[in-house]
This record gives sequence, C-alpha cells and structure tokens, in this order.
Amino acid sequence: ALAATLDSLAGILGLELDLGIETLADTWSSGKTALEAGKDVTLQNSITAESGNKTITIKKSVTLDLNGHTIDGSSEVGSVIFVGDSTTSKGKPVTLTLKDSIGDGKITGGTGMKDPHNNGINDHSGYGKCGGGIFVYAQATLLMQGGTIYNNTADTGGGIYIDRYSPSTSETYPGHLKITGGA
Repeated sequence: ALAATLDSLAGILGLELDLGIETLADTWSSGKTALEAGKDVTLQNSITAESGNKTITIKKSVTLDLNGHTIDGSSEVGSVIFVGDSTTSKGKPVTLTLKDSIGDGKITGGTGMKDPHNNGINDHSGYGKCGGGIFVYAQATLLMQGGTIYNNTADTGGGIYIDRYSPSTSETYPGHLKITGGA
C-alpha cells in the first residue's frame, strides 16, 4: 500500500519513482511494462499473451523471477522475450538474469522472429525466424539461473537463439549465454 501511495504521489507530481522495489507481475501487460522499463519482475501467477500482444523487449539489465509460473507466448508474439537493444546493429551490453525461486517456471509458446539487423531484412542466409523462447541480440547476455525454456518453435534456435553481428572479418559482436541452473 505504501508503494502504491508513493506511485500515486509521483504520478501527480509528474515524477518517475524508482525505489529499487521489485515489480510483482500478474498479467502479460504488467510484466511487459515493468521489464521494458528496466524493473526487476517476480511473477505472481502465469501470464499468457493474447491477440495483439507483442514480444517482451528488454533493453536494460533486469532480473526476471518466474517464481514457479509460466510465460506463454501462445504463438501470438514471435519470440516471447527479446534481449538487447537493436537500435544499433552491433547492439549494446544488456543482461537478462532469468531465475525461478520456486521451480517449474517456464517460458513457452514462442514462434521466433526475423533477425532485426537491417530492419528484419537480414535473415542470416536462410535462418528464417529465430529464438522462439528467447532471442539474445548482439552484445546482450542471458544469464539463466533457473526456469525452463520449453515447447517453443522457430526455424533456428527454437528455445534460445544467440545472435551475433559481424560487419567485417575482423569485427564481431556476439550475444552471450551463461547457464548456471534451469534447462
């Protein structure tokens, strides 16, 4: 109740309040909004994309705790989660830390997306749609400490796709994956 009161006051004053408090998400919209704003999120129940929902795009480093729940793209969103900043071809360092404090948490139902290099025109010479569950863009990192990436589809990297950008033979900007738990 205190956080809601502070948020209300900040809204009235036209301020953005960030107390470093974790956001508790119980809908696709609340989870997507918080993650895209760079806030850490703990799921309070399973969330499912509905018609018109879009991929959760993470451009700031955040932690997502599945908390024993499921994020289901329900074949509506392309990749369920996109990690990285595609405003530049070589990306920017961004980290998604994925954990599951209770167990049985999943990311499911993604169908992948075209690589956003060159406005989605570059499909990596026939790779097609990539990263059904999670697409990790150039220079971004997925640190997987828990959870399961399950039952996603794509032409390349049905569960997780790790991107790279190589403008020349001497220059490469890879995405990164580190798994310390989950599957």
